[in-house]
Amino acid sequence: MGKSLSEQYIEREAKRAEEASAAKREAREAEILSIAKEANRLASEANVIARRDARYAMYAAIIATIAAIAANKDEIFALIFGHP
Repeated sequence: MGKSLSEQYIEREAKRAEEASAAKREAREAEILSIAKEANRLASEANVIARRDARYAMYAAIIATIAAIAANKDEIFALIFGHP
């Protein structure tokens, strides 16, 4: 004998609930993936900015060193060449 109408109904409803749950899970996974991709893009952009800022800091240090040498050139020459 086949399944009763109530059993068939219960099976259909269980299958619909399972499909709805799977669809929600897939939607959440897609949203998580989208958020992760956006976070990765922002991190990559921040990395580019950090590298640029590090380069500018290096240039600033070089310029400060040159300025310090220029400001103290007389003392440096005196140390090197022994002039008072």
